[in-house]
Amino acid sequence: MALGFIDKLSDELKKHGALVRVTIVDKRGSAPREVGASMFVGINHISGTVGGGSLEYEAILQARKLLAETIRSGQLWSRELKEYPLGPALGQCCGGSVKLLLEVFTKLEFKQLNPILETVDESPSLFFRSMMSGTPLYFVNHLRDVESGSLTLNRVIGEIIGGIRPNKPCFVAEPKSASGWFIEPQRPSTVPLYLYGGGHVGREIARVVEGLPFDLHWVDFAKERFPETTTEFAKIIVTSEPQKLAADSKDGAFHLVMTHSHPVDLAICHSVLKENKFGFLGLIGSETKRARFIKRFRESGISEEVIERMICPIGIDIGGGRNPAIIAVSVAAQIIKELEQSLKNNKTPGQLVETAPHD
Repeated sequence: MALGFIDKLSDELKKHGALVRVTIVDKRGSAPREVGASMFVGINHISGTVGGGSLEYEAILQARKLLAETIRSGQLWSRELKEYPLGPALGQCCGGSVKLLLEVFTKLEFKQLNPILETVDESPSLFFRSMMSGTPLYFVNHLRDVESGSLTLNRVIGEIIGGIRPNKPCFVAEPKSASGWFIEPQRPSTVPLYLYGGGHVGREIARVVEGLPFDLHWVDFAKERFPETTTEFAKIIVTSEPQKLAADSKDGAFHLVMTHSHPVDLAICHSVLKENKFGFLGLIGSETKRARFIKRFRESGISEEVIERMICPIGIDIGGGRNPAIIAVSVAAQIIKELEQSLKNNKTPGQLVETAPHD
């Protein structure tokens, strides 16, 4: 399960009690990180990054100043919006500008959020807040619940929930106002990634993709084929018929096939290609393996256009031979590149879905 900002915030508050979340809510031109990137700043600790350098140094100073002032005043839902030009003044050469939202959170704010969090379901779940201090963090689960009082904000939230806009963080400026709103999903949008095989390469891939925008379903025949300690990021699936799981997989999912058996690999790939609803299909193996599999697929009646979408061998060429860790890095780079290219082409590379907790 991909952790959302509320999950991370909860963990940070349990450890530190009070902190500031610094988030990039808007940017113009070149910037060190994307909208939604954030970090936590406490009196004596830092977690995450908004891009490093002078921008981050200045943000940390401002965050600690705001935190100290808020603790003294007892203000609830304390916020500040800071805009930074990324030029000579900060000693950075990005050339753009960013807006940083500084939000103070203590256990008092989080106590107010707890009843709301119990209503989170698998529908698009959004948090939004004003840039002004003193107003809480609002939450919306369904289109029918959109009643913020701002027509502009209501329209944007409705478009996100309705699938017209991407389900990702965004800043909503209010006409004729210096303020605005920031919207972000409860959890990041992810692509379903089915990884078939718990061998050496599979284990390295599972380790490398953690933290990337994928919802990992890790599949093999027996529990013993998985490492004793498995990442919380992965949903472990034990099945004797992975080809059936592949056929029933989510629309637009990514598939990486690398079991211990060539016939099983063939059956899985055949299911994926036959259903033809996948975003990416990668098969570990040689050119010879690819040729043999393609011959079988043609004989079964799968079209050339669909067959050509299967990638084998997988991974981009970064050198390093057949070391499992290097293969994993090359595969991770390949699927990230495929994901980004699909988004640029306005396609749905793996039908971005709101990640919900695994059963």
